Amino acid sequence: MRRCPLPSRHLFESRDDARTSSAVRGCLSLALFLSLVAVAPAGATTPTPTPTVCATVTPEPLWVDPVISHTDEMSQIVRVYVGHGDRVDIETASGTFTATGDFDAYANPAEVRVDLLPDTTHHLQVTAHVGKIESEGCTYGDYSLFTTRDRFGDALTIVRGTAGSSPSATPTPTPSPRPQRTGDLGTKVVHGKVYDASVGPSTPLAGATVRYAHYSPVNPGGSGSLVTGADGQYAFELFLHDTDAIQFTVEAPGFRTATAYTGGYELWSGPAPDFAMIPLGGEIEVDPVGETLHCSGSFDITISNVDTSGESLLITRLDLHHGYSQGYYGTGFTWDLGGVELPLSLPSGESLVIPVSFSAAGQSFPSRLHLDLESGARNTDDLESHGLIVYYGEIGGCGEPTRTPPACTGDCDGDGEVAINELVRGVSIGLEAMDIGVCSAIDGDGDGEASIAELVTAVDHALYGCSESGSNPIVAARPSASLRVHAPRRDKR
Repeated sequence: MRRCPLPSRHLFESRDDARTSSAVRGCLSLALFLSLVAVAPAGATTPTPTPTVCATVTPEPLWVDPVISHTDEMSQIVRVYVGHGDRVDIETASGTFTATGDFDAYANPAEVRVDLLPDTTHHLQVTAHVGKIESEGCTYGDYSLFTTRDRFGDALTIVRGTAGSSPSATPTPTPSPRPQRTGDLGTKVVHGKVYDASVGPSTPLAGATVRYAHYSPVNPGGSGSLVTGADGQYAFELFLHDTDAIQFTVEAPGFRTATAYTGGYELWSGPAPDFAMIPLGGEIEVDPVGETLHCSGSFDITISNVDTSGESLLITRLDLHHGYSQGYYGTGFTWDLGGVELPLSLPSGESLVIPVSFSAAGQSFPSRLHLDLESGARNTDDLESHGLIVYYGEIGGCGEPTRTPPACTGDCDGDGEVAINELVRGVSIGLEAMDIGVCSAIDGDGDGEASIAELVTAVDHALYGCSESGSNPIVAARPSASLRVHAPRRDKR
């Protein structure tokens, strides 16, 4: 790679100096841009160290097995499951009881022996500490989880006394005010609706079991469940922190189990999910589950209900869309979903046929088409075992594609403006750190390379806006500089 030529002193004496070459101006503009992006002080000789970026982790789970009550035993073993736990404390009327070790949320629970007072109601509060983990300069864990309920949402209460007798009343202690921590949002009544997806929200589903699991890195989590009434509504209270994670699971006889996940901030600032329960029935078959076309061609996607018992198949989601990654950035597929109205009921033995075509004309990259389905099929797990249903369109050997120059050099997302992050992408392509496919708009002349002139034009567009006519002024405004930065020609797949 050639170095930028050094400017003479005349460069600073007259902007119109004939000896000022376009290559020098291009190099100076690029150097100015790179210095702005790096935010490096003038004359700095020591590069700014790259800060360590630590991954965002989800809270460890905390589950407690149900306890036995009433009991005549003098003690009871309480099993507590906590991810990466190293200590569990259980506080109750008879004292505080502790277990230490290397605990796991699935295979190695903490077993804490709790002594019980005679004729006493014991309310248990479980505190589990997650051990500290250091990895690649990042520190994880080293926080505590709390709960007063078992994994099914029932209170952790043990009554010791003669079975069937009434123990002496032990007043429930008034809980101390909850300490406020950074990120605490407050208490919210979480409520939503469960309904039959085959009819719509106007048909509530009674008798559905709604379970929730609340994971919090700083506050007591917990879990619970309830059954919907005639109105299909569910409601419960949660104290939310902005980094909490909440999982919903809804089950109803004759319907496919539904799940949903949300974060503490999202649940605090928005509504809880409604659940459209899909009736179970039918068996689904998709043909083909994969196809590759070269240059051009067409085929039919056939979705069938192959059930032989007379059950109908309800499809609530059917979507085709291009997928973009790993070199597949083309949009060469076309399809027709006209006339398909959801939810769609397919009687036993019937099929839905979707015509699909592919053409490499005008495509600079191969294409990938995804099929997304959601239904009440009884063999849904078998279909999902195939993984993504994907169809490919290849352009290799199909002739030179016709390329339309970008309306604005450097405008990667086509919104009519060149942002700083798009300039960074362009420079990364020029320095061979990224493939040209991540921002084809930086390639103004379509040669598959990022030149100094194209980078300078992108900087101009960022500073002064794209040209009103939509033309690409690379050649007219700045002749190509002698120094060019070549993007690597990687395998597009």
